[in-house]
Amino acid sequence: MESLDHEKIGHFISEMRKAKNMTQKELGDQLFVSDKTISKWENGISMPNIVLLAPLTELLDISVNELLKGEKLTQESVAKTREEALVNCSVDIAMEGTLRGHKRNRRYAFFIVAVVFGLEAFWLWGLDIRDTYVKDTLYLSVLMLLFAFWFCFFAKDFLPSYYDNNKINYVSQGIFKIHIVGLSLNNHNWRYICIVCRVFTLSFAVLYPLLCIGICWYSEVLWREFWLPVVIVGLSIFMIVLYTVGKRYEV
Repeated sequence: MESLDHEKIGHFISEMRKAKNMTQKELGDQLFVSDKTISKWENGISMPNIVLLAPLTELLDISVNELLKGEKLTQESVAKTREEALVNCSVDIAMEGTLRGHKRNRRYAFFIVAVVFGLEAFWLWGLDIRDTYVKDTLYLSVLMLLFAFWFCFFAKDFLPSYYDNNKINYVSQGIFKIHIVGLSLNNHNWRYICIVCRVFTLSFAVLYPLLCIGICWYSEVLWREFWLPVVIVGLSIFMIVLYTVGKRYEV
């Protein structure tokens, strides 16, 4: 195969982007990369990652073969040549490998948090604390772990295509259902929403009991005054971040 002309490809990407009336930032948002990355592509400094070839060509309404050639081809049938088929196959393989890696990391994170929480729970029970509010701390953390378990093991990486064509504010997968009023869920923001939910539930499951241990070490009664404000502040921060991120990538 002939070597790729990075400058020619970059100029072609720039032309096709402008033909679609998109700024570098708008194209970057669609591909989940920065406008600086788009600028590097268009200036021939770097090439798009193989995982991004398929979505990039779809957004620019060109074939992968045309992108690699850096020019529009006269015959539409070239889009189905053997070269593009091989590239698409490579894209699928690379994407599958990337997703597997992400899932593996999420599961490792959950197991680590679960072990840490188990140690915290053992410590709390070892302190022989009889205060109901303290025991409720463990129950709330277990609830967060259940949500984290779903987001780490069962949440799908992509939503059905009809989410991208309609304004839908809920997702139902098995027994789990998430409903976010005022926010349209689609494949542009779903990934980031899941990240926020994973980080919050895993962090809360560990930090909440840790805070309880620290305060109860000083005074069990003091925790009665602090547990509710802690929950309210934590949930408020979570909702603010969730809506901010969801709106940021909402289309």
